[in-house]
Amino acid sequence: MAADPRDQLTDEPSATAPVVERLADAAGPRDTPRSRVAHGCWYPSPDPRGEHVAFVCDRGGAPQLWTAPVGRDDAHLLDTGPDPVTEVSWSPGGEWIAYTVAPGGSGHTRVLCVRPDGSGRRVLAGAEPGSSAYLGCWAPDGSALAVTVAEPTGGSVPTASEAVQHPPWTERDGPATLLDSAPPDGAGAGTAPPVRDRLTAYLVDPTGADAPRLVADETGAATLRVCDVSRDGRLALLRRGPRGRREAVVVRTSDQTPVCALRVADGDPWIGRFSADR
Repeated sequence: MAADPRDQLTDEPSATAPVVERLADAAGPRDTPRSRVAHGCWYPSPDPRGEHVAFVCDRGGAPQLWTAPVGRDDAHLLDTGPDPVTEVSWSPGGEWIAYTVAPGGSGHTRVLCVRPDGSGRRVLAGAEPGSSAYLGCWAPDGSALAVTVAEPTGGSVPTASEAVQHPPWTERDGPATLLDSAPPDGAGAGTAPPVRDRLTAYLVDPTGADAPRLVADETGAATLRVCDVSRDGRLALLRRGPRGRREAVVVRTSDQTPVCALRVADGDPWIGRFSADR
C-alpha cells in the first residue's frame, strides 16, 4: 500500500507517485493469420527508423495493441488482454511502446509499456485503487514517459442549500426566489456535484530504476497533459484548463514554476512542441 505523505506547508495529502509494476507477457503468436473479418486500425505510432508501426486494431474483436512492418501485412499482437487500448506511443529510442488501456471499457484507464517484441510488459500508472492515468509525451531521449494520474479528492462541493441557509418562508407576499433547475438525470435536489479529481503529471522511467519526477500538480483541474519536454529536460509544455479556456503552459521541471502561458484551441490534445534547439 502506498504511503500517504502530506505537504509540509498545507498539511494536505500529497499525490501518490505511480509505481512501475511488472506484468506477465501477453503477446500473441508470431504467425497471426490474416483476418477475413471487417475491422479498423487507428492511432498509428511509428518507430524511430520508420520501419515498423504500432497501432490500435479491432481485428480480434476488441481494440488491441498491434505492430507491423511498414508496407507489409504480417501484424503481431503485442497484448492479448481484454482491456480496450485507447492510445499508443513508440519511444524515441525504440525500446518501448507505451499505451493506455481502459479495463472493462471504463473511464478508469491505465498506462502500460511493452517491448516491441511483446516482452517486458508492465503497468506504469493507474494501478492504484480509485486512480486513473493516461499517457503524455516521451522525454526526447526515451528515458522517461510523461503520464497524468487522476486521483479522487474524496470530497464534494456544497449544495446550494448547504452553501446559503435561507430562513423559512412564512409570508405569501415575500420576495420571489429563483430556484435552480432540476438535474437532467432526475437526481434529488440535495445531490452535490462531485469535486474534480486531483491531476498530477510525472516523468516515469519504464524500467523502474529511477523514481518518478513530478512535473505538475493541480487539484480540481479539468485536464492536464504533458505535451512535450525540452531537449535539455529543463522545461515541459502542459495543456490544461476547461473547455473554452484551454491553456498552453511552459513550466520548469525542477520546481513546477510556470514560465509562460497562452490560450489554445480545444480540439487538439497535443498542442505543440519545443523547437529542436530547446
